[in-house]
Amino acid sequence: MRIREPGMAPLATAFAALALLPACASVTRPGAVAVAPPPVTAAPLPPAGASAGLTIPVTDAEGRYRTPNSGLGRAATIWHVRAALNVAALGCRGPAEATLIADYNRLLADKRKVLATAYARTEADTRAAGGKDWRDVHDRRMTQVYNFFAQPPAKTRFCTIATQVAGEAAAMPAADFSAFAATALPRLEAPFLDFYRAYDTYRRDLAAWQARARPATQLTYAPLDTVITWSPAPDRRLATAESTP
Repeated sequence: MRIREPGMAPLATAFAALALLPACASVTRPGAVAVAPPPVTAAPLPPAGASAGLTIPVTDAEGRYRTPNSGLGRAATIWHVRAALNVAALGCRGPAEATLIADYNRLLADKRKVLATAYARTEADTRAAGGKDWRDVHDRRMTQVYNFFAQPPAKTRFCTIATQVAGEAAAMPAADFSAFAATALPRLEAPFLDFYRAYDTYRRDLAAWQARARPATQLTYAPLDTVITWSPAPDRRLATAESTP
């Protein structure tokens, strides 16, 4: 009984077709074509000289960044404006430095009662919500506020705005300072929120760049000689069965 290997008919047909070719015919083998890879641009860099992998605040359902200045009452808003201007007076340097410090000191002197009342109110609110450890909670919150306004990537623009706000705050009547603080705090915070948006854009651009920079999967084809001379491996079980008497 003749055993027919499965899948051999197509291969036999191919061999027969090759045998019918004229003797002078030759198989043209495709030559290798060098394809230059697309140029890879440099990776995006973090904005404003910031570090890669920086942690920034998350956004809420409305796309707003949650910062130490989010959801404040009137007293806390006043005190956060004072904290921002304190950071500016200590850290902003340049031609307007003397004016900034003078306006800040004038604010402290002329609005002493307003500021003291606002600070006492923030302490009372923390005490009511923080239990016996309220003092530690209050100190941590104040540290977060100062650290927020001291972030280096937004310092240049912050100092410019803080200098303007300090001059306006110093000239503002004490009775109007609470309303003024409600508009001043978003101005003082804006440079940092803009930096966060720029940093989120950088992270998206970096992810897109990394996706483009990954090498594509390369398919390797066997040489034509290997394909033509290929034959199936012998079935050892069949050979054993045929050799058994």
